[in-house]
Amino acid sequence: MNLPAQRITIGRKPGNTIVLNSSDVSGTHASLTLINPVTKTWEIQDLGSANGTFVDGLKVYRKEITEINQIKLGQTFISWDVILNRNAVPAPEPIVERTPLRPPLEDPTPQDEALREIAWNLKKVSDDYREKKNRMAEIQAQEAVNSRIQGLGFPMGAVIGSLAQALPGDYKILGYAGGVISLGFAVSALVSSKKLSKERKTFTGLDDWYKINYVCPHCHTFIQQPFELLEKTKNCRACKKPLIP
Repeated sequence: MNLPAQRITIGRKPGNTIVLNSSDVSGTHASLTLINPVTKTWEIQDLGSANGTFVDGLKVYRKEITEINQIKLGQTFISWDVILNRNAVPAPEPIVERTPLRPPLEDPTPQDEALREIAWNLKKVSDDYREKKNRMAEIQAQEAVNSRIQGLGFPMGAVIGSLAQALPGDYKILGYAGGVISLGFAVSALVSSKKLSKERKTFTGLDDWYKINYVCPHCHTFIQQPFELLEKTKNCRACKKPLIP
């Protein structure tokens, strides 16, 4: 197998590294750039295609991927065998009924390039915010569990330890062991809570960060719509200028 090129372009036009003769693939549809040969990590970038670039079923503008990810251009899948061995003949298209969303475009304009960059930045902010909010919810839930464990563990350990003193012989050892186990759970929960509290502090001001960064680059107004809805409306509600290609 040939070594992969550092940058590969895919599209219908003959000048591309990989040429796909499919009606829903644009002239120069997408590019793949090898950014880490050790981990075999690539960056896929949509180049102003008409029907979109998808990774694992999700539309992307730019994304880091590896060979475990599935790539689709428009409605056409492309295998990693074709990508990694550019001398290979692309696999035939699946026999399915397909209706292109719209006629494929040719070369992207500078405006398309600028809009793709805007869309990529907004999506990154949106994804980061959502991921951190989800993590905050997980931390709060775990802290609540830890609090209950501490509330029961410390008193129970003390009570069991006290009662163990009144037990005869071997039973006394079992009583002490039960008290130690209860205290152990409580101490473990306390240590976990301290770590979670420290992590939670890193999210301080998250909502303010989101409102500062998830803004229209034209009028600098906070975008009220989540990114999934913004992809459909495409324009800023305040200034009406386009944000999504």
